[in-house]
Amino acid sequence: MRQQLLLLALMIGFTGSLLAQGHPHRPFPPLTDELKAELKLTPEQVAQLEQLHTDTRTAMEALRTQATDGTDNRREQMHQLHQQTKAKMAEILTPEQQTQWQTLRDERRAEHRAMREGIDHKAMHTALKAYRQDNILPVMQAQRAKLEATFSAADKQQLVEIRTQMMQARQAAKAERQQQRKQHAASEAPDAPRHKRGHHGSEWKEKHPELAAKIQALATQYDADITALLEEVAPQRKQWEADQQAIRAKYLPADAPQHRRPGHTPDDAKHAERAKIKFLLMSPDKAPGTPAATAVALGASVYPNPTSGVATLTFDLPQAATLRITLLDERGNLVKTLAIERFDAGKQQYAVDATGINTGTWYIGINANNPTVAETVKLVVVK
Repeated sequence: MRQQLLLLALMIGFTGSLLAQGHPHRPFPPLTDELKAELKLTPEQVAQLEQLHTDTRTAMEALRTQATDGTDNRREQMHQLHQQTKAKMAEILTPEQQTQWQTLRDERRAEHRAMREGIDHKAMHTALKAYRQDNILPVMQAQRAKLEATFSAADKQQLVEIRTQMMQARQAAKAERQQQRKQHAASEAPDAPRHKRGHHGSEWKEKHPELAAKIQALATQYDADITALLEEVAPQRKQWEADQQAIRAKYLPADAPQHRRPGHTPDDAKHAERAKIKFLLMSPDKAPGTPAATAVALGASVYPNPTSGVATLTFDLPQAATLRITLLDERGNLVKTLAIERFDAGKQQYAVDATGINTGTWYIGINANNPTVAETVKLVVVK
């Protein structure tokens, strides 16, 4: 299983590298009303900065899409554009505004750093990993086993070779990054462009053009089969995304900044294409059989029942699992997700707070994929 997860993580990075364009550097933040007021910008300065922002974004987009003679050259060109933008900003802002802008920027960085340091990243990543292993991987491996049956013997062998080359490429890239880290501090100036760990499509295609072409060719050849198999689990994939967002929300502060840039709209077509390639590259080894697994009985109960306050949900797990505990109405419709948590094997309890639930008959749902769990418990709420 560990090898399965390692290869899956590698594929996520590699498929992102085939399709992602990378985000542009941001020499200055978006001109919010707060920033305009803090810097006391004149209408003329606002117009000049907004035009500079637009011009910079356009130039960055052109650099990302144009053909160049190498990733290092593109990175250097972006760095030069970054410096040119900073110089133009210095012409627009007064010395006092530049100082204040730098102070505000440093303060926001310090706040962001403090916020990140307060997050238990290890616990969050562990919870997400457990959820994916228990809920996502078994289902997707079962779907991937169906796809494997459509491959020719030659294509199966080619995929084995591709996975081997990907592992070798990953090891080589890791060694290269380690070497660059050792050289960076002594050989580069503070403002010099740094090599960051990333998966830009252009960089991967330049370093591994034949490998990228083989993967894309297979994805195109089996596109109809891949699309159909992913559509079969489309509702589950939506639920997985919602569940993972709920897990992140447990660890991230309410005022945590959004990962996406303001005004950024995700490219649904690229996201779908990336998912197809990742699915193609999954290993079908140790995939569950196609017959549905028998659901495990937990002997769940809730007490006190009826209740007007907090009730205790008790159940017995045969093995550790990530459970999704939900509140359902009388028709079985989802009202809300109460918890997505990892529970150890054995007798377990979960507190269900019914103080905010209206009088009536409800159901507590307990679900998991590994082991298969699908159990409901009746809960009567009285006020």
